[in-house]
Amino acid sequence: MFLRAIFTALSCGALFIVISDNVPTWVEVLAWVYILGMMLVGVMTLKADQIIAWCDKQLANKNDKNTP
Repeated sequence: MFLRAIFTALSCGALFIVISDNVPTWVEVLAWVYILGMMLVGVMTLKADQIIAWCDKQLANKNDKNTP
């Protein structure tokens, strides 16, 4: 529950930082990195089945090459 509150505060804070005018540039860059990172995590979550299938295929190909 504590982590959920922390991530909710970070997400809301990042949006307010991007919208605000009186914020240092490095803080705004960190906010954009956080927003884009969360979007990347969301896309990876939606594509998890395909990512797992690709990883299994890569491991199967690696194991086939190593067998005598």
